[in-house]
Amino acid sequence: MESPQEETTSVHQIALNNPIILTEILKKSSTPLKTCRLVCKFWNEMVLSLQNPRLALNLAKQDDDFTCDPVPFFALCYKMDDRLAKWVSTWSDLPEDEMEISGASQAKLMHLCDKFGDLVEILDVIIHDEEDYLNSIHLILQNCCPNLKRLRISSPFTNLYYHNYKKILEGLPPKVNLTFFSVTSKLVTPFLTNFVQEVVNAAPNLAEVTIPWKVFPDLANSKRIHSLTIALDGVRPDDIFQADDKLSQLEKILAQVGDQLVTLRFGSVTDKAVIPTGFNSFKYSGFNLPKKMSKLQYFRNHMVDIFECGDFLQNTKSLKTLVLGKAFTWLKSLDEILKNIFAKKKIFGNGTSLTLREIHDLRLFDGLKAAFPNLERLALDTYGETDWRGRVSEMELDVVLRACVGWKSLKHLDLALPTFPEEIAYVIHDLLYAGDLYKRLKTLQIMGHREILRCTLTDEELEKFKQVIVALDAVEDKVIIDNFSFGQESVSNIKDFIRANKMNLPKFAIFLGGSLS
Repeated sequence: MESPQEETTSVHQIALNNPIILTEILKKSSTPLKTCRLVCKFWNEMVLSLQNPRLALNLAKQDDDFTCDPVPFFALCYKMDDRLAKWVSTWSDLPEDEMEISGASQAKLMHLCDKFGDLVEILDVIIHDEEDYLNSIHLILQNCCPNLKRLRISSPFTNLYYHNYKKILEGLPPKVNLTFFSVTSKLVTPFLTNFVQEVVNAAPNLAEVTIPWKVFPDLANSKRIHSLTIALDGVRPDDIFQADDKLSQLEKILAQVGDQLVTLRFGSVTDKAVIPTGFNSFKYSGFNLPKKMSKLQYFRNHMVDIFECGDFLQNTKSLKTLVLGKAFTWLKSLDEILKNIFAKKKIFGNGTSLTLREIHDLRLFDGLKAAFPNLERLALDTYGETDWRGRVSEMELDVVLRACVGWKSLKHLDLALPTFPEEIAYVIHDLLYAGDLYKRLKTLQIMGHREILRCTLTDEELEKFKQVIVALDAVEDKVIIDNFSFGQESVSNIKDFIRANKMNLPKFAIFLGGSLS
């Protein structure tokens, strides 16, 4: 008769050898597929059989034996499982004196796509030498990868080579499966512009597109684009003002696809704010968004003072997520957009997520509550210590928390404030005051852009801080406060208190962003 431990082990073995159960486990994004492949042949087979590839074949490993010499890689391709070629990733983050590695990277990529081209579904390339590498990718698209679904090309480097290619690109064969196309680059050349247009022409079913500032292809025949990102990574506001013709080109392509768009972004590719500093000159761009964007649900605009959107927001009915910020902190453009919404009593009934960067006037909160009655997620990121009038920002911890207390539908609150209370006694008072707010929240994150509060708690302060912990424990999932730096004894006392009261210790990350666990 099997012991309970042996019986449990046997059940686990049966479960983990069940293809249905294992497939569901492998579908989870947190599952480390590379490690799972090493467990046994059955697991390896299940990983490689996943319909949607989540395991990338990295051609640019820095620890391999053929970084500069591609021949060993060519030999490896003869015995490699074909299914590993579904998702191909490579990069050439190299100094100028090691460009032979970039050439080897291109050779490996071209060889693999030639050998396994019918299987490649995702191509993800970070390039250093923009035009040479783009030419290689164009050759690949001409001759291989007919079933490509996703193409991402990133050129994040500032020292890109510019050869001023005069080559006229030949048209590409149809890429009917290509639905995702993303290009980001800090250097825009005629060759890059032509390359983007050729890909757009060849892919009639594009759905998600990211293009860098100043590259605006003709999208007249792109009838299925529902997501468009104008990547502004590394772009200064002055660069935009010096290219008025590009603003008109941007207006043109938005008019071509505006009625299709569900998602529109102006800003960095990630959801980070664009906060340029040191710019004192400004002129209104005269840029206008198309009025006909009835399907739009997600709108991110980190430069509302350049890409104006006040009137546009009056006609938006489906908007669920709104992210607004400004490039020039000393302008009142964001305040004016919000006040215009309030004045016209615009209500975003579908709006569930709102992010505002660089607002300073707390009087706007009442209007926000009325305009977004069903808001579940609010993020405020105020970096400047003064507003557009030069007055000290009103975005202080106590008044912001107080303003959010009455927001009945709020579930997630993320505050990044310009300053933080200088004394722990004030912090404790501010956090205790908002106890009713925590009872509705699932997550709470608070940070200050400036100083870290460093102190050793007195006995009285420690007891009051324990009350703060009890109040914050009402938050369902996670509490993050980045601005505390207490002595080790105080931290140990707080940990012991949390454990003694049977609270979830990993829920709290309240010391310099680190978890208490």
